[in-house]
Amino acid sequence: MRYILPKLGKYLDIDTPIFYIIGSSDYDKIFCGDNCLIQSMNTFECLCNSKGLLNCPIILLFNKMDLLAEKIQTSDIRKHFPEFQGDPHRQEDVQEFLVQSFQKRKGNNSRNIFYHMTTAVDTENVRKVFESIKVDIITCILKDSQLL
Repeated sequence: MRYILPKLGKYLDIDTPIFYIIGSSDYDKIFCGDNCLIQSMNTFECLCNSKGLLNCPIILLFNKMDLLAEKIQTSDIRKHFPEFQGDPHRQEDVQEFLVQSFQKRKGNNSRNIFYHMTTAVDTENVRKVFESIKVDIITCILKDSQLL
């Protein structure tokens, strides 16, 4: 996907929000020899810097927060991300690290990126997140139309 985005982006000129969903508990998973979370970060970086998509706000959903809460009790994120500085067994520290890691990949553009923590199997959580996303999108529209 990260190889396709730069090519695809130059053909697109849209300003609708892009949903980008990652498995927040994937920090220790390996796929095709690469860490899954690092693959997600690399793809996100390509998405953020695709010229044809610069007007598109990105809604980044950190999914599987329930699995992350379980995993950090037995798996140390520092083994896979030695730059992690917080308490590896404290969910808030891990969440903050994840958000900051993705923010660093954004680059210097002024793109709107909205971060949300989700648990897809928790319908009340999903409802609240999508209510918040509606507010994010409306805020973006108002800013773009200079009404805010």
